[in-house]
Amino acid sequence: MTDVALSVEEIESILKHWENKIDGVKWSDDTRESVIELLTEFPQTVEWWMKHLIKVPPDILDRYRAMMLKLFESRMITKADYDEELRLMERTSLAELTRQGKKAAEWYRQEEQFGFPCKVY
Repeated sequence: MTDVALSVEEIESILKHWENKIDGVKWSDDTRESVIELLTEFPQTVEWWMKHLIKVPPDILDRYRAMMLKLFESRMITKADYDEELRLMERTSLAELTRQGKKAAEWYRQEEQFGFPCKVY
């Protein structure tokens, strides 16, 4: 963990980004206070927060499962890999699933474009 103390202005910029660009709804005072507590208890740089706070599609779990199934059916991952991904979904944040799903989709598109040369089994 980085030992960072955010200024009031930095916290406000993160709050605005999170509330307006990611959630897209007006937060209650309680929600704002909870987020401020998180930002002060888990100190990171503004750049770190901006990189990690991403918009998560409402159907991300279904989309991620479907992407893993595509990878399995195209033989890009093994059955054991597929089962492990589904198991790990329970302990992975929705934002991280979004990031991993985008990477997997890009890998799938590249392999699809070139005829799936990357078979794992």
